[in-house]
Amino acid sequence: MAELARADFRERARRSSFLLTLAATLYFCYLINAGYVHLSIAGQRGVLNSAWMGTLMGLFIGTLLPLAGFYLVKNTLEWDRRTGVGEILAATPLSRRAYTMGKALSNFLLLAVIVALLALAAAVLQLLAGEDRRLDLAALLAPIAWLALPPIALTAAAAVFFEAVSWLRGTLGNVLYFFLWTAAISASILVPAGDLVGIGAVHASLERYLGPTADGKERGLSLNLGPGADIRAAFTWQGVAWTTGLAARRLTWLAAAAALALLAALPFSRFDPARERPRGERSPPSTPGLAPAAPRRRRVHVRRSILTRWVPAQRSILARRVAARQSILALWVPAQRSILARRVAARRLGGGAAVLVAAEVRLMVKGRSRWWFAGAAALVVAGLAVPAGEARGTLLALAWIWPLPLFSAMGTRETRHGTRELIVAGASSPWRHAAAIWAAGVLVAAAAGAGVALRLAFASDAAGLTGWLAGCLFVPSLALALGAASGSPRLFEIVYLLLWYCGPMNRVALLDFTCLSAPRPAVHPLLYLALAAALLAVASLIRRRQTYT
Repeated sequence: MAELARADFRERARRSSFLLTLAATLYFCYLINAGYVHLSIAGQRGVLNSAWMGTLMGLFIGTLLPLAGFYLVKNTLEWDRRTGVGEILAATPLSRRAYTMGKALSNFLLLAVIVALLALAAAVLQLLAGEDRRLDLAALLAPIAWLALPPIALTAAAAVFFEAVSWLRGTLGNVLYFFLWTAAISASILVPAGDLVGIGAVHASLERYLGPTADGKERGLSLNLGPGADIRAAFTWQGVAWTTGLAARRLTWLAAAAALALLAALPFSRFDPARERPRGERSPPSTPGLAPAAPRRRRVHVRRSILTRWVPAQRSILARRVAARQSILALWVPAQRSILARRVAARRLGGGAAVLVAAEVRLMVKGRSRWWFAGAAALVVAGLAVPAGEARGTLLALAWIWPLPLFSAMGTRETRHGTRELIVAGASSPWRHAAAIWAAGVLVAAAAGAGVALRLAFASDAAGLTGWLAGCLFVPSLALALGAASGSPRLFEIVYLLLWYCGPMNRVALLDFTCLSAPRPAVHPLLYLALAAALLAVASLIRRRQTYT
């Protein structure tokens, strides 16, 4: 297990995504130094000594890193599945429990590197602040360890569990985790027993230190991102007293993370194609007269023995796969009858832009169940009946979160399914292909929000229709740009979910891409129209560069 975790950690630490994460971590340190990240109680804060800086860093790591870190590490099983490494590991005596525990440990080590970097930055930031230059490593590191490590351990295990469960691997699991994270933050504030982040422990310690107020009410603890120049240092705090009981409660979350990693072994299929057959696909029919199949244990034993002799003789599974794909594509593309091949043929025959857009729409909605279409239709009907006011913006936000799996696939489909060679073989330019994908996304957004648009048209609300149009253009532009830049749907999903949660759902006017918040600033739709145009241009440039490299 330890060897698996170490090898996996070393391989993932070399990826460019990890370097980008470290760059974002350094930018977060800059925000702290500039005063945009602050912790206060009753409008006051403590002197920036080691205890206060460590607590500030520990709370923010435990609050923000579990969200971003989940989407960063939730790809380890998928990587083994796509590269064929999983088939090799399945042929070894490595058990499923050891595999899931090793992957969870690898995730934890990757996130722990970020925590260690932030801990080092906390010491530097304390010295730069200059309010207390006496560096107390115990007071600085203790809150970071006790507050930050349990949440990221649970996040590391949750990423493995979500990948092991087939229906949680994709967009549904990403959305579900976002809401679970939101609920965990709320529970940390409201329910002492569910204090995953440790906000309750810090609040109680500060209340005991400051003493009771004149009216007997508790002071409000605030953990915020934003300008905090008006928050003054009013007291010197020496940190939380980490008693045995408090430490035991924090260690309980580490035990829960280990239990979740072990639980992930139950749904883990061990890369067996028979267990990962898509829902609704039937097993091959049995042939009459043949002997029944051998028991599962015997089949697994025979498969392991064959693979154990076969794997060392291979030069490289990945190299063979690439070579086979190139040879198969050379013979398969001209005769392919799939939607994608018909689209390429239509381009060569001079098919118009409508053919390309229609093909992209069919690719986007392909595989969706009738229940999904029924939900989309229900949101359209509800949009026709919703009255004016804030409810209209909320319903439009719900209508545009429903096709999230369709938006997140924009710009990533060729990378995920290895069909970039087919796109390059087509006669269409990268600009035209990007425009077709974007136009298909705009049609999907317009169809999802059609009920609200009709309601606005009936009310002769020209400003509302302008905002609706800006949102229809902005969401696909954001999806295409982030998908083309990252090659994965996860970046768009986390950015879009945060924007959706903070903007239309919590009435932050500047972030409300539905442009239906009240009061409506006149420049608001124009801002999102400009952002849509800029993101579309960026996406086209990225895809052009990817096509010719």
